[in-house]
Amino acid sequence: MGKVLKNIMLKFLSLTLVFILTATMVNPITVEAKVKKKALKSLQSFSNDDPVFLDSVAYKVGRGHYRFKINKRTSSGAYAFIKFMAPADKDYSFTVNNVHANKKKNYANGYFNILQKFQQTDGIAYTNTIAYSNIFGTRNYALSRKKRRVVLSCHRGNVFYIEFYVSSNKSKYVQLDFTIK
Repeated sequence: MGKVLKNIMLKFLSLTLVFILTATMVNPITVEAKVKKKALKSLQSFSNDDPVFLDSVAYKVGRGHYRFKINKRTSSGAYAFIKFMAPADKDYSFTVNNVHANKKKNYANGYFNILQKFQQTDGIAYTNTIAYSNIFGTRNYALSRKKRRVVLSCHRGNVFYIEFYVSSNKSKYVQLDFTIK
């Protein structure tokens, strides 16, 4: 009787192990991607589309998940810039979400534009807006949405500047998550 009970327990344990392994393969365990945190250099106003100026203030990024903090004066908005170079020919998705101000109850909002550098026939470089996100915010409210996404078809080596504008009443900064896939 002891040998029969031992065989039954062994089969039961092996079937349990097979079940656990199968369940793990069907529903793999997901791990949150590492978030790169960065306080961006902020500007109180922006009216210059000079690519040399943009190169001096833009933070270089690659594909990935970022948490950007944009400092601002309490009663005004602020601009910040990042620079992205496409590593391959494909469609890239630029997504902003999880927007919040330093005071949790304060409403924060903004938008982002994607700019690209162009060259005129006389050699003068300029930037032009090629995509924009509409308004994002801390909650869905009127025209703002918690999440905004722009999909852009890119060629290898294309350089894009992403211009953020954020605003929040009585807050010293606005923080947002930004993903490039």
